[in-house]
Amino acid sequence: MAVDRDRLEQEAMRLLQRGQTDRALERYLALLKGNPRDRRIRQRVAELYAKVGRLVEAERHFREIVRQLRAAGQSKAAIGVYKQLVRLRPDDPELIAEMGDCWADSGFPSEAAGCWEQAVDMLAGVHPADAVPHLRKLIRARPGDTPLRVRLAELLEAARWTEAAFQEWSGLAAEARRLGRTEDELRFLEQALRLRADHPEALRAAADAALRLGDGRRALEHLQRAAAGGTPGADLLELLARAFEAVGQPERARGLWVECARLHGEAGEVEARARALQAAVDAGETDPAVVREAAEAARRAEAERLRLDEQDWARPREPEVVRLVVRARVLRRYGFPERARAVLDAAPPELAERLPVRVARVEVLAELGETAAALRELEGVLAPSSGAARDVATRLEVLRAALARSGGEEAAAEGEDDGLLDDELLDDELLDDDELLDDGVLAEDGGPAAGEAAAGEGGSGGEDEPTDDEPTAAGDGDLDELEARGDALAAAGDREGAIEAWQAVLARDPGRDRVLVKLGDLLASAPSLDAPAAPPPEPGFGGEDPFADFGLEVAPEPAAPARPAPGRPAPSAGGDGDAWAWLAVGRPDEAEAAAGDDLDGALVRALARKLRGDLPGAARLLRLAVADAAEDDPAYRAAILELAGLSAATGKLAAARRLLDELEDLDPGFDPVGVRRVRRGLALLAGER
Repeated sequence: MAVDRDRLEQEAMRLLQRGQTDRALERYLALLKGNPRDRRIRQRVAELYAKVGRLVEAERHFREIVRQLRAAGQSKAAIGVYKQLVRLRPDDPELIAEMGDCWADSGFPSEAAGCWEQAVDMLAGVHPADAVPHLRKLIRARPGDTPLRVRLAELLEAARWTEAAFQEWSGLAAEARRLGRTEDELRFLEQALRLRADHPEALRAAADAALRLGDGRRALEHLQRAAAGGTPGADLLELLARAFEAVGQPERARGLWVECARLHGEAGEVEARARALQAAVDAGETDPAVVREAAEAARRAEAERLRLDEQDWARPREPEVVRLVVRARVLRRYGFPERARAVLDAAPPELAERLPVRVARVEVLAELGETAAALRELEGVLAPSSGAARDVATRLEVLRAALARSGGEEAAAEGEDDGLLDDELLDDELLDDDELLDDGVLAEDGGPAAGEAAAGEGGSGGEDEPTDDEPTAAGDGDLDELEARGDALAAAGDREGAIEAWQAVLARDPGRDRVLVKLGDLLASAPSLDAPAAPPPEPGFGGEDPFADFGLEVAPEPAAPARPAPGRPAPSAGGDGDAWAWLAVGRPDEAEAAAGDDLDGALVRALARKLRGDLPGAARLLRLAVADAAEDDPAYRAAILELAGLSAATGKLAAARRLLDELEDLDPGFDPVGVRRVRRGLALLAGER
């Protein structure tokens, strides 16, 4: 017999009006049995169970409702049900975290972060392993929040996930180094070393950080452990030498520097060898053989740095040669020397024999490791001047030495210094563990022995840490949009904006051939030399000369006077995406939810915080994002200007002035009105003081 649903529901409503909740609940249960997917009826059932105190049944029905809503993609609708569940089970951290996930899915990151933080606080003391996934989500919602990452490392330790904790401490140290926070870097590294006391890279990194802080004694503590792991390499010997110098023992440093030089020479590291020999001389080495070798090594290092296509005499002057050479250099610069060679090989015969093209081919072949071919090409180059002849001779010498080394032959100059330091130089006198820190350097209490037992603990981890999805890199769609922006800017005549956009694409995906070609074409384009009245091209990579960053230029007509670069309008202060649109209509939560992970997205998030009145938070977020960004990022200039204003608003007037000076040095024509307003505001603030 079919259930008359309307009749049953009317009966249930009348019973509720009379206060007969139990009988009304029976009617609603009958309705739910007839249609278990009726969320409206299930909601009434759950509410009535809660009203009569049957909380277990109420929770079961509420949970079924949120399961159905989330399965249907209705996360925002599920939030209200989660609130009812949390009132029933306020002590359930997983329930609170699930509500945070719904907030995040609905585009409310601040509310989501609050839920995850509450869940972490509830779980950290009793179930640290369960707190970790929620803390990771919180970290993704608050990028750049170092205390959260410190807490993650501590939770991983508490969960006995030793390797994961070591990696997190190491990552914190790397981030601190990038931001120039050396004290934090050393502190994080020493936390990592509590877990893996003999980790060679961490020991060397900790010693290096201690040396940058001027603490040679602390550096030697770490180096003693690192040296005990086997025969030291050049990097460890260099740190030891610097540490001995820092504690006032230059006589011990000298021998180590010379040994570093020998190892670098064996590895063919010409620059590093020269630096080590010069350091030995600076430390007081007086052996005439070492002094001579230091001078010769410096000369050879300078010769190794020489690149012929960077010399003035090899710069192209004719527009068609400029286009060819610049395209090849763009490809080579972005790590595609094979394609650079293909461009040069495809040059018409009348261009292939031009001096700049031949010199460019020499350097491309050398970078490809085809030294013999580079030598053959260079031997056919006719130097146009005595200075050019010296450069060619120097480059020939370097390439011949490289060819000899690659062929297994002994390069005389490279091998002459092998006898400067015998194998006995690294005997017990220099590197014996008991003598390494002599003369009372570590004679105080609390030396390296202190805490070794603690360092030995934790060497083995507990259970394997469950994997947690990490944020992924920007997808192809983001790069396509950025590439299209560059195309539009190029079509509109905004040369610099197009270059910035395409460079940002290549920084994240260097294999985009079409972008490489477009960038090379734009850089190589130049006004006709037959039109002296036309203004010079706008800067390409931030300098006055569009080819300066590549060592190339188009020579002006000899009689034409130099003309200043024309001004250009400041780029828009915001992008065209949904994040900026939400921001424009005063909706900071939605703007943050739509913001990307790049600098443009960080700028949106900072402005959203500013809109809420959180000026310190906005400044902190943007400061971290700018420190991590490249100057060719399309949003870099706007971010610097906004950060200057935020710095001023939070009382950091000197920092604001420095940022404005940096912006004007980088791009004098950027948003002059905005810069002038911030400078006027700084003057007003200074007057108040």
